[in-house]
This record gives sequence, structure tokens and C-alpha cells, in this order.
Amino acid sequence: MDIIVCRLACRYVCVTSTAGVIRVSGYEGADVNVSCSYEKGFQSSKKYLCKSNCGKSDVLIMTTQPKNKKYSIYDDTKAQIFTVTIFNLQKRDAGKYWCGISLFGNDIYAEVTVDLLRRVSIWVLLRSGTTGTSMIMMMVIMCMKKSLRQKTCVLLMNAKTTEPKQTEQYTKL
Repeated sequence: MDIIVCRLACRYVCVTSTAGVIRVSGYEGADVNVSCSYEKGFQSSKKYLCKSNCGKSDVLIMTTQPKNKKYSIYDDTKAQIFTVTIFNLQKRDAGKYWCGISLFGNDIYAEVTVDLLRRVSIWVLLRSGTTGTSMIMMMVIMCMKKSLRQKTCVLLMNAKTTEPKQTEQYTKL
């Protein structure tokens, strides 16, 4: 009874066995590589990357068609690793994926989490006052790139400091 229940559940959920969670992070607009290793004996099996429940419409890329506009896949059978490249990472690309190996019966899956990183720039501006003053103004500005065209900048620190006056002493020899 348990085996039948499991098989019915697997038909709708797709994940029959998992080999662990792979975490990958990439910057918005950049390419990210997802590498999935497998055991000896699976070199000739089809490999793929899917999202959601891994139904046929959820398969994003497969070794039988190794490249499209968004993804590419390469199977290094000697190293027993297949690598999927996600091009031009965007916010919608973050989330849970599955590396899959196609087998007769139930496929083998490894969970993949793709995290999106945002580019952050920190600028430090030093500006001294006019001649005769010893005031230094320092501003630290952090800019986050929201997209290729849009930036948001935040003033983190604005400080004014006065340098100590220097005194000179002369000694007669």
C-alpha cells in the first residue's frame, strides 16, 4: 500500500529521490552556472534542469537540446558533472530548480536554489574647505543598482571634522 501511494504522489510531485541542496548565487544581469554531479553509471543518461513540479513543460534545458536563448547545458561525462548556465540572471530567475537525470521509471533529482545578488557600490567623497580653513567633509554614499539603467543611492554618513592645529617649536643650537 505504501509503495502505491508513493508512486501516485510521485506522479504529481515529480521528486522521487533527492541528493541534497545546491545553492548558487549570481548578480543581476550576469550569467550563473549550476553544476550537478552524478554517480558512475549515469554518463549516458539524459540530464536536464527544471522548475516547479518538473513536468514536461517545466523542463528548461536538456542535454538532447543543449542551448536556447536563456539556458545552456554541458555534460562532462569524465568528471561526472553537468553544468547549466542561466544567461542574464533576472529577479524572476531566483528560486528553486531541480537538476534531473532521466531514468526508466523514476528520475533522480537534486534541489537547486538560485539567489539573486544586487550590485552595491560605496563611494567616499573627501572635500576640504576653502583656503585657510581646516574643515574636512566626508560623505559615504551607497548605490544599489536596481537594473542596468536605474540606480538608487543612499547617504550613509555625512561627517565634518576639524583637523587639530599644528604647532611648531624651534630649538636654537
